[in-house]
Amino acid sequence: PVGSQWRKNPVPMCNCDQGAYCMETALKGKQYKAYDKTYLHEGQDTSEWACPTGLMFESSWDEGYGDGSHGNVDYGYFPWELVDKVQIPHDLDE
Repeated sequence: PVGSQWRKNPVPMCNCDQGAYCMETALKGKQYKAYDKTYLHEGQDTSEWACPTGLMFESSWDEGYGDGSHGNVDYGYFPWELVDKVQIPHDLDE
């Protein structure tokens, strides 16, 4: 609707077609070959959580990336939560 804003989930995957466990060389297959651009912030280290070659796009915060295999605990685990906050105008017609 007019005046609305839409947002995307701001969590980039690792910088290869597979999106995780990317490498400088494509030993496991071309889908694991890292892209040339890393999109890392200055001082950001993504090697601990399966993205040693960088990200698909710049992350909004240093730990905000990946597929949820952070620390190889379980797939789908993230050390943070992402929530939407919605503000509803008081002057809406019923």
